[in-house]
Amino acid sequence: MPTSIRVSGRLVLPLAVCAVVLPGAFAWGQATGPRVIIDSSPPGATVYIDGKERGVQGYAGPDFKIRLSRGPHRVLLEMEGYKPVEQVINVTQAQKFTFTLERAPARLEIKTPGTNETARGGEVFIDGAPAGTVPVPVEVPSGRHLVEVRKPGYRVFSETVELKAGDVRTLWVTLQSEIKAGSLIVAADAAAEVFVDGQPRGQAPVLVDNLPEGDHVVEVRRLEPGSPPWRQTVRVTAGQQSRVLAQTQSGAPQTGSLLVLTAVPDAEVSVDGQPRGRANQEIGGLKPGQHIVEVRAKGHSPVTKVIDVEAGKQRVERIDLQQTAESRGMGILRVIMVNPVEGAQYFINGRKYDEAVILGDRGVEIPSGPAIVVVRREGYGEVRKDVMVRPGTVETVTIDLRNVGKLLVGSEPRGAEVLINNAIVGRTPYTAEELAAGSYLVEVRLPDYQPFVQQVTVRGGEQATLHAQLVRLEARPPTVDDATRRRGQSSFSAVTIDPGGFTADVGVGYPYFVNLRLTVGAARRSMFGLDVGAELRTTFYETDVGVNLRAQVLKTGPIALGGSMFIGGGGGPRGRNSFVFEVGVPLTLLAGNLVRLTVRPYLQVYSDQLCPTYERIRELVAKNDLAAIVTLVQPEHIGDRCTGGGDENAGIPRRYRNAIAEAAGYYIDRMGNPRIDGMPTYDPSLIDFQEDGNPVLSRFSGARFMLQAVVEIAITQMTNIWLLIEGAPFQKDRQQYTDKFNRIFPHNDFPLYGRAGFTIKF
Repeated sequence: MPTSIRVSGRLVLPLAVCAVVLPGAFAWGQATGPRVIIDSSPPGATVYIDGKERGVQGYAGPDFKIRLSRGPHRVLLEMEGYKPVEQVINVTQAQKFTFTLERAPARLEIKTPGTNETARGGEVFIDGAPAGTVPVPVEVPSGRHLVEVRKPGYRVFSETVELKAGDVRTLWVTLQSEIKAGSLIVAADAAAEVFVDGQPRGQAPVLVDNLPEGDHVVEVRRLEPGSPPWRQTVRVTAGQQSRVLAQTQSGAPQTGSLLVLTAVPDAEVSVDGQPRGRANQEIGGLKPGQHIVEVRAKGHSPVTKVIDVEAGKQRVERIDLQQTAESRGMGILRVIMVNPVEGAQYFINGRKYDEAVILGDRGVEIPSGPAIVVVRREGYGEVRKDVMVRPGTVETVTIDLRNVGKLLVGSEPRGAEVLINNAIVGRTPYTAEELAAGSYLVEVRLPDYQPFVQQVTVRGGEQATLHAQLVRLEARPPTVDDATRRRGQSSFSAVTIDPGGFTADVGVGYPYFVNLRLTVGAARRSMFGLDVGAELRTTFYETDVGVNLRAQVLKTGPIALGGSMFIGGGGGPRGRNSFVFEVGVPLTLLAGNLVRLTVRPYLQVYSDQLCPTYERIRELVAKNDLAAIVTLVQPEHIGDRCTGGGDENAGIPRRYRNAIAEAAGYYIDRMGNPRIDGMPTYDPSLIDFQEDGNPVLSRFSGARFMLQAVVEIAITQMTNIWLLIEGAPFQKDRQQYTDKFNRIFPHNDFPLYGRAGFTIKF
């Protein structure tokens, strides 16, 4: 019968009040505390606050908000496939706590059952890599893995297992024997007991079955007391019957014997300098004491040992022979640097080697045959040498890596005089070997032809080529007064400047706030002309410098057609740098010497490094430069993609993960101090570390078709004013011009650019 409980009316009201008031009081205490946001990376971890007994408090993320009383609280985060994180937080005000969870490795226990321990001591390989011997626990990444157990005399155990992060699984391993058996008949010249490998087998003659294939020690003991035992090593072949006759003798032996065991069947044995036959056979008649034993085999390095032999006993000695480099088809390659260069990289057949290894006295062992040795360093170029490595030999390669290059100068017609930095060096075709890296002024001149002058940059390890198309001097055109000529000069049109004249431009605009440009007339022949110039562009966040080339191809009436090219690059703070190449076709409409209206379609190829590179971050970590890392991981501005795209101090949560911090292994310890000894978790394949499909720590490269329009108006014979408008409509953003990497730009690349300025003509 169920028991009923009657509650007095006097107790009902107090109990009801307690049931309502006490939870309310606790909730009120929580509700009045600061609001705390708990987030996790990755988001979605289960959150427990002040112990699991209070139950799940929610799931970590930007939307998980809870009010907690001021003071310490213990927070526990758990998530399948990740290690749990437990930490005490001190709540003082409304704030956000973010916890990074480490992925839990899978654990594989490789064991052998107690009823069949054949696998004990077997070598374990995980995906072909050694992992210890059975039994052994192994931590592996999640996914599929090939497990192999190998043990001499047994078949290889192989099994594929698939594990998830955090899984713990036991793999029971048993091995099957591969031993093959034969038989042995042992006879003796007298009544005697037979022992095989120390085990009694009965009186001779006796047939011993099921012996494993290989060498066995046979011992025959005569029944007479004091008789010495007879011993011999006998080889048993699988499926065959071997025979042995024991010739026993009485009396104390005066000599001993030696059995040299080796895996090389045709190895020859010498004792005290005298040949004694092959290995794996007993050598008798040895006097007691020390003997020098030498074992030799073709294709193997000889081994010499000093061993002791006792009277009446057999000494068994195991000797392992190592194959020579020649028999293995290997050779040794040594690299000698005439002038060691710090930071040089070394490659043999495409494989990179450490400097200490490849320059060491021992050299590098490589397969025989043709080998390609490459030594390179930025700024020095590379030196490549081919060498034939013969088996068993040591080949030496001497390399002289210097910061020099080569300059080839040609001309049409040939035979022109060549001057380098105003010094006559020869005639075309001319080759300057081992020219120190740097910039050179090259002049090519021939009587009755206009001189050809050009600045050439020679880079270490590279070859620079200059070909001068010389123009024959003709009758000078009618002289144009200097004022008229100067008034018609322009910097952006398809009409080039007369040799000896030049223009200087100053402009302001967007995206480059300041633009400085100098253009010099280089050559002119009839309607054809050539200008060269230098240009500086800056956004005050990054500054580029480069070289302009402009060619006049056609000028007829009010129309001129030409070609233009710009090559440049630059950099800015936090390791920013860029490279730009532009090539276009300007078409100009001329209005006398007063107005130039130019339309220039051009192709722009760019490559921008907008964040510090992963390699640079790891260099700072290797130097333990914590101050530099702390500076880099702080956002330069809201939306900075290098550091996650947010400003937590301003109350704006990060939209992405901090690529610099995760590349450096940067974190804040429990004492609130920054550290960089964590493991790097930066993965360029994750979208959190990408912008527009490109990893943020890598270069942003691309090409855009641009359309430019310029109007130039001559105010005086010495000055022009100009307005330039250009754009890249319906094309991919150039991230350098967005606030994701430069705070001064809009969120997306605005495809319309422009600038205005004035020109001074000389």
